[in-house]
Amino acid sequence: MNDRNRDASCGVCETRLHGVGIRETNLDGQRAVVTGANSGIGEGIVRGLAEAGAAVVVNYVANDDRAQGIVDEVKATGGRAIAIKAKVPASVPYSTA
Repeated sequence: MNDRNRDASCGVCETRLHGVGIRETNLDGQRAVVTGANSGIGEGIVRGLAEAGAAVVVNYVANDDRAQGIVDEVKATGGRAIAIKAKVPASVPYSTA
């Protein structure tokens, strides 16, 4: 699939699944914690959430400089982000209390 077809089909999927294109999503006033946020998919998610207006926690376990670099890049484009070094276990007890 070439880039032109991929871009067109992605837009169709976004709108069909969510009722709005992802680039039109407004997350102003929302907060997000992204685990594994200093590389790969997590980094992309941080950038997308920040672009949509969310304040983002860049959670990571290694590479302090890379995590801070992502925070700095988000802030340079007007976004809000902080880096928090913490290991998040695969299973976390959940309580609504």
